[in-house]
Amino acid sequence: MILGQEKSNQCGWVVDVGNDCPSEILDELKGWNTGAIFRYHRDRQCNHGWNKYGANEHRQFKFTAPQIDITVKDLLQYRELLHSKSYHFILSPKQCLEVLDKLEEVRGAEDSPLIVWEPDPNDCTSDMLEEILPVLERIDILSPNSAECASFLGLAEPTDHSGCEQIARRFLPRMLKSPNSAVVLRCGAMGSLLMSHETVEWFPPYHTDDDKVVDPTGCGNTFVGAFGTGVVMSGGDLRHGCICGTLASGVAIEQHGVGHLREVEGVEEWNGVSIKERRRRYLRKQEAE
Repeated sequence: MILGQEKSNQCGWVVDVGNDCPSEILDELKGWNTGAIFRYHRDRQCNHGWNKYGANEHRQFKFTAPQIDITVKDLLQYRELLHSKSYHFILSPKQCLEVLDKLEEVRGAEDSPLIVWEPDPNDCTSDMLEEILPVLERIDILSPNSAECASFLGLAEPTDHSGCEQIARRFLPRMLKSPNSAVVLRCGAMGSLLMSHETVEWFPPYHTDDDKVVDPTGCGNTFVGAFGTGVVMSGGDLRHGCICGTLASGVAIEQHGVGHLREVEGVEEWNGVSIKERRRRYLRKQEAE
């Protein structure tokens, strides 16, 4: 989405295809022309999950079938993924440290990709606070949602900008990997918060009209993936990354499932609007406010 058709094959990911995967979904994913690696499992179903949304955008999620995790072993098998310029990890603190150790061993300490860590939601409790501190020193970006981040401190989900900033500020001093290390909180209807060692900035959501919001499932992952891509493409510009994440998550929220890609007169459109046009509309709206 952010890379565009000329560079779409630079997006690397693994798709585990179960024996119950609808052909139309598989065709849609292949039509994106990314660097996806499709692995077919004739003896098992796709990963299945259960979602429940409650008051104040509270979300509950659980897998309803055994999941297939992607590990460093997979990166070693598919060498094109091993030297990616950015990674998005959704792991426990222990797992994250193990992966970072292995990546450093294989790639070398000097070959350091952008690491965005989203703690496993099941580990976002006050009991795990001490466990995450060693991880913060070795990652570039911490990006949970605001409720998960607050849970590490034993606090309720913040409901305003000030509350979100107070929580992010508790974690930032531990993030010492580079001067560009930052906390990027995803804060639902408030948008996203970028807090680095040099700046604090809010990015409102792409959609503020509830009529455009159909299903928020997957918006967080979409945001983080586009954020990492935007940061790498811009040479480290976190603000550009947040804008890219906002635009991509705006597409993800417009329907159940994935957004629809089509090409019109040589221009890629997602749900009928190009990313360039979405960016223009978004920035114009922010300038007006």
